[in-house]
Amino acid sequence: MDLKIKKIINEQEYELELKRIIKRINQAKIKVALYSNEEKTLAYYDIGTYINEKKEWGNQYIKNLAEDLKDIDGFSKRNLERMRWFYDELNK
Repeated sequence: MDLKIKKIINEQEYELELKRIIKRINQAKIKVALYSNEEKTLAYYDIGTYINEKKEWGNQYIKNLAEDLKDIDGFSKRNLERMRWFYDELNK
């Protein structure tokens, strides 16, 4: 720390403030992760809804979706089937 700054800033107070700021940053990171997961869950439910609305299109529909979404992580045939199942389970 610069000598001039040391005279102005009490080191103990600075350490407390630094810890307070780090704590707040970590709280924000946790909230972002929680909200992100919540939004993902809602999106998966919605996608399951869309898939179920087109049941009459058969299994080829999910295969086609998986192929067309292959460049987006998390949208394999298996995961799309899980989204359909998730929707079904919540709507029994």
